[in-house]
Amino acid sequence: MNEINQWLDLAKKLPTYEDVKPSLKSVPLTQEPAWRNQDIQTIRPFVAVLAKNQYGIVRFYPANDTADAVLRIQGGKTLTPDSLKTVRQLGLEVSIIQEEIKL
Repeated sequence: MNEINQWLDLAKKLPTYEDVKPSLKSVPLTQEPAWRNQDIQTIRPFVAVLAKNQYGIVRFYPANDTADAVLRIQGGKTLTPDSLKTVRQLGLEVSIIQEEIKL
C-alpha cells in the first residue's frame, strides 16, 4: 500500500495540460515543409537491383521503384547490363544486392 501512495504522490507532482498549454506553439498551415528548401541535387534517386545467378547466368531483378520504372522502359523481366550502364551514364547510382549463397 505504501508503494501505491508513493506513485500517487508522484502523479500529483506532474504538470497538467493547463500548466503546459502556454508553452505549446502552433505552426501555421501555410508554412513550407523543410524538405522543399533543400537543393534538388541532394535528393538523388538510385536504382537497386538484386543479382541472381541462374544456371551460370547473372540476372538483375529490380529491387526498388526506380528500378521498376527503368524495367518498364526497357521491357522484359530482368534488367540487362547494358541498361544498367546507361542508367549510370544518366547520373543515377546503381546499387547491386548480391543473392545470399545457401550451403
